[in-house]
Amino acid sequence: MPYSREAIKEIKERRRRLILDQSLYLFALKGYDMTTIDDIAKASSMTHSLFYHYFKSKEEIFFTLINEAEKTRPNLNLDDNLSAKMRIKELINFMRETILKKDKSTYYLYLFLNLHFQKTIDFKKIKNGKNIFGLLYDLIVEGQKEGTIIDCDPKELIVCFGSMLGGITYSSITSSHNKCIVPSTNVLVNLFLKKEENR
Repeated sequence: MPYSREAIKEIKERRRRLILDQSLYLFALKGYDMTTIDDIAKASSMTHSLFYHYFKSKEEIFFTLINEAEKTRPNLNLDDNLSAKMRIKELINFMRETILKKDKSTYYLYLFLNLHFQKTIDFKKIKNGKNIFGLLYDLIVEGQKEGTIIDCDPKELIVCFGSMLGGITYSSITSSHNKCIVPSTNVLVNLFLKKEENR
């Protein structure tokens, strides 16, 4: 008995979603540059010809995922009435909660943390809105003016924090919850604070 139009549409949508999900996992863990169409097709249990029925290229998949991330990303509204120190705490707590979810958002975070290592992505096609680290940079500068954040180059602090966050996120997505230690928000925030603020 032939499939109905609705059933065929559902099968196509399931396959398309499978390709996107498997690509997200591969792009996050292997990196965009090192992931091939062959990797994606194998992970999705389909042939190359079937893969190309849904997407023209690896790049098309990548930008579809980026657009989805933009549409589904929770709106992070930090309260401007709070000090920079407290807004940094809110921002770090948001990232920590994303790591603990161990769902697609965790993979998106890890993908984002490692994007700057990729050489073959056309970054001009990515929207230039302020990302989490751009926001963090502004908050560090503001906190330094307030006298609560350690005096150092904000970029160096972000590089250190981003590297540490990448390691924690990788541990989270490659091990079970009980084997991965995700530091508390307070521990992570204390990395930014002057000693007197840690008390």
